[in-house]
Amino acid sequence: MGPEISRQRGVTTTPVPATQGEQGYTDREGQAMGDREERFSEAFRAHYGELTRFVARRAPSRIVDDVVADTFATAWRRFDPEPTHVRPWLFAIAYNVMRTQLRGLGRWESLQIRMDAEPPLPPSDLADEVALRTDVVEAFGRLRAADQEVLSLAVWEELETAEAAQVLGCSSRAYLVRLHRARRRLSTMLAATTRRADVQGARS
Repeated sequence: MGPEISRQRGVTTTPVPATQGEQGYTDREGQAMGDREERFSEAFRAHYGELTRFVARRAPSRIVDDVVADTFATAWRRFDPEPTHVRPWLFAIAYNVMRTQLRGLGRWESLQIRMDAEPPLPPSDLADEVALRTDVVEAFGRLRAADQEVLSLAVWEELETAEAAQVLGCSSRAYLVRLHRARRRLSTMLAATTRRADVQGARS
């Protein structure tokens, strides 16, 4: 039946399933199931935190735990054979779970990546960094949700091209085209934002 996934935030272990005898497995089947559960538990512990952050950047806080739990429940059902690259595979499952849940809430088309999950600013050149980040945040917020998603997979999640394409369910070539266009749009938005800030500064 597989391990149950807790929906409580911060839980990083999976309960131990029933014993081989209780489930009626042969010794060989029981060993195979035990190996599968051990590998899945390792993947759970390794990726729980970053998967939760991945979801929290994209979904309302009230459904984050449900999305993460449903992601791991789905992953368990599909874990045999074990995927070669577990991290992007889990992100792809979470992405689809979010689409389903947010579509039900009528929010998917207007979904935007949250900017408050960025790493803290370095102490050096803080004023310039703050000004630049403010411009970037404003420009990023003016992008379409699809462009934000493409950029976030490359920047925040630091996925390779093939991994990001797997999350979005497209080819690597298609992802690179989307990424190029999103970067170009962000550059245009950033230039416009900077010009507007310069004009406002000159008037003040």
